[in-house]
This record gives sequence, structure tokens and C-alpha cells, in this order.
Amino acid sequence: RDHVWIRERYGVVPEQIVDLMSLAGDPSLGIPGIRSVGVRTAARLIHDFGNLDSVIEHAQEIPGKLGEKLREGIETLPLMRRLVSLRQDVDLGANLHDFRWSKEMLGNEAEHSA
Repeated sequence: RDHVWIRERYGVVPEQIVDLMSLAGDPSLGIPGIRSVGVRTAARLIHDFGNLDSVIEHAQEIPGKLGEKLREGIETLPLMRRLVSLRQDVDLGANLHDFRWSKEMLGNEAEHSA
């Protein structure tokens, strides 16, 4: 999937997906997000404020039920961000090169499929 698909599907750029999912949550992963905030509302907040930190910073200015729900759950947002973030510092104990097919492997595979 590419940049355009993410933008069309979620209304944000790929770099904003973590912020979007922090607000909206992901029920399939057991991540609640902010109650009553779905993907569209989260995308609108990110569009209006730029990022999750700015949404948190300006939460007192957001009117109505949305502002109320956001303020009720604001303390959970840093944890939500951690839960939906992909860790990039994990040592997998293997090198990506270890998973590449070699010419020898491809030759043996061709023999087995014939």
C-alpha cells in the first residue's frame, strides 16, 4: 500500500497513522482510543491541529461532546501512542540478508518442482 492509499483510506499521511490510531483506537488489537472518536473524527482532529501532541495541547479549546470526551481520555493518549507504535529498535537475531534466496536454492527448487 502506498502514500496515496493511506491518504484516501484514513485521511492522513502515513507519518500520522500512529496519531490517528492513538485517538481512534483499534478494537481488533484491544486498543480503545478515545471513547466516541472514530477514524474520521481522529483524522479531522489531526488535520486541524497537525499531530497528537498539538491535539493534547489544545484539548481545552475543543468544544462540545468531542472536547469533553477528549479531555476525559487525555491521560491515556501517551499509552495509546506507545501501544500502536511499531518498535524499530528490536534485535531480531537475524539479518535480512539471511532470508534472501540464493542461486543454489533457486536451482534446487526448480529440480523439486519438475
